[in-house]
Amino acid sequence: MSNLKTILITQNDLLFIPKPLYIILSKYSNIDCVITLPPNIKSANFFDNSIKRLKTFGFNYFFHLTLLYLFNYILSKVPKSLRGHKFYSVNNVCKNFGVKHLNFSKINSKQSINFLKETSPDLIVSISAPQKFGKEILNLPKFGCMNVHGSLIPNFRGLQPSFWVLLMGEKFTGSTLHYMNEEIDGGKIIYQHKFKINDGDTQFTIIKKNKILAAILILRAILSITKNGKVKEFVNEISKGSYYTFPTKSDVLLFLERGKRFF
Repeated sequence: MSNLKTILITQNDLLFIPKPLYIILSKYSNIDCVITLPPNIKSANFFDNSIKRLKTFGFNYFFHLTLLYLFNYILSKVPKSLRGHKFYSVNNVCKNFGVKHLNFSKINSKQSINFLKETSPDLIVSISAPQKFGKEILNLPKFGCMNVHGSLIPNFRGLQPSFWVLLMGEKFTGSTLHYMNEEIDGGKIIYQHKFKINDGDTQFTIIKKNKILAAILILRAILSITKNGKVKEFVNEISKGSYYTFPTKSDVLLFLERGKRFF
């Protein structure tokens, strides 16, 4: 299959998504559309999301993260003629490559599903999409829906894997490209890439490494399908793995007590 009509679904993130998105779009020209969703799973309300993070992670984390977001937000509004070949938002990257960029508040809404049906993609890929896809979307593309998760599943499935691997003292972590089903991070494994957690690694550096790996694994899968019409699949033995939810305040305190760092 020479051309694989692909839709990428991600979130409106200013820190981690623009660079891997740039890598994907620079290497594969048949991305039909990039869809972004609000960055919070349960609420599209930025204020509620911010308060939750402040209460959970503390003022220092919140202040540092806010500064980074504000810095990138300001740079994302600078004309390309002034910022050069640097991209600070999903929209910056999409405009550079002439790729359609749409925002939906809910991926399983009637509006979103109708658009996906009309577009009829061969493949849908999630990269940090913060919402669970319903069965109607999962069954839509010919080659299925894929997701990149920032851990070596079946271990550390769920939320904030970069936080949990550090807290648990793991020596290695990595990224997994897997098929999506109705269970979170529960589909068959396609590719995995493992790397060592260095002494100086923080949650921020681990996330950045995993997002670059995400782009590489996605491109590898697209190449395999275009050349061979398929990718290899491996069993995801979730019963032998682990699943984590969003950290609590006590989890964060333990994280800091163990000398782990966010930035």
